[in-house]
This record gives sequence, C-alpha cells and structure tokens, in this order.
Amino acid sequence: MEILATVAYGQFRDEGLTTPAGEPRKLLAEYRAIRSAQLAIARERGLTPAARRQLAGSGKQIDLAAGFARLNQESDGAAGAK
Repeated sequence: MEILATVAYGQFRDEGLTTPAGEPRKLLAEYRAIRSAQLAIARERGLTPAARRQLAGSGKQIDLAAGFARLNQESDGAAGAK
C-alpha cells in the first residue's frame, strides 16, 4: 500500500492535484482511500499513538519471554512423559 501511495504522491507532485480544467484528479480519491486503509490497519495493529495509549491504559501487559519459557517447559515435560 505504501508503494501505491508513494507513486500517487509523486504524480501529484509532478502534475498537481487538479486537471487543467481545475477539477480534482481521480487519483486523489484513490490516494485518500489508500491512506485511510493504512490508518485503519495501523490502528488495528496498535501502531497509532491513540491505539498505544488505549493498550497501555487497559493494564494488560504481556511478558513474552515468560510465555515462551512456559511453553518450552510444557513441551519438555510432554516429551519426557512419552
């Protein structure tokens, strides 16, 4: 998506946002849709400042190292029992 948005921006920079008749280019709507989709994806993944604040405010913290260690212990225990 970023590549498409960069290409569209390059065309706007080179050709302008409007046609010679003064109308907005059709690509402008596509560019807006791409950026909106990127924002929605970033929000879902917790990559925006607001999403990070919301995740931090939930009080839920995940200790990945402890989780992987627990999984390793469980898999070692299951392998030893066989």
